[in-house]
Amino acid sequence: MNRLRHLLTAAALLLCLAPSEAQEVTFSTPGGFYNPFELTLSCTHQDKVIHFTTNGNTPTADDPIYHEPLLLNERLFSSSDIYTIRNCPEEHWFQPKSVQKCIVIRAAAFDQVGNCLGKIATQSYFIKSLECDRYGLPAVSLCVDSLDLFDYETGIFLASILTL
Repeated sequence: MNRLRHLLTAAALLLCLAPSEAQEVTFSTPGGFYNPFELTLSCTHQDKVIHFTTNGNTPTADDPIYHEPLLLNERLFSSSDIYTIRNCPEEHWFQPKSVQKCIVIRAAAFDQVGNCLGKIATQSYFIKSLECDRYGLPAVSLCVDSLDLFDYETGIFLASILTL
């Protein structure tokens, strides 16, 4: 009985130490400043489906399926004007004339049933021809799901919370 217990313990330990098969999506080009270009997404397992978003939200099985390289140009450049949302008391709020934006690609591998199989991969691309590099300064891109900012219960970017 002890021998069987030791054998099962050793088998469990080997399973824990064995390299897991990564299901993460990889990008052909890391985030940064670029002229328009084609971005390729890949996953270590060819039978998995890659779903992606271009709006910063977490990809789900309902989002577009990656089939071919994505041309990162004005077509994928977000036209949202999120910076016009009032998020503080009127006397402290001002609307900027414009905000420099980037293209955020988030992707994940899914099985055929629609289950996400690994971590969400995220990269931010600042396209120079879209005036993303106007001043030549370093940039920071923070990527969060829109509900983390604007959900009525949990969002951190609501005027009603900020006026308390």
